[in-house]
Amino acid sequence: MELTNDILSHIRAEMLVIVPVLIIIGKIIKSTHLIKDKYIPLILSALSIIMSIAWIFIYTPESPPRAILDGVIQGVLLAGAAVLGNECAKQAKKDE
Repeated sequence: MELTNDILSHIRAEMLVIVPVLIIIGKIIKSTHLIKDKYIPLILSALSIIMSIAWIFIYTPESPPRAILDGVIQGVLLAGAAVLGNECAKQAKKDE
């Protein structure tokens, strides 16, 4: 769980709401069976970056290049937190 704490320490607190949104979107994509499971993290990463850039443009007065860079960084971290959190939850349920 140390890795999870390291990731979360670099994410803007106000953007943590994106993590459960990504988890829900991932579960919806998985349940449709239209997309292979191996592509779900890539899709979630792209969505996370788009949502993060939009969030930063809407809620902060940063310059466009800075907003895009911060959005990409936050998006990658948020997608990592969502995928890692989901995997940790799945592994915790296993009997080994």
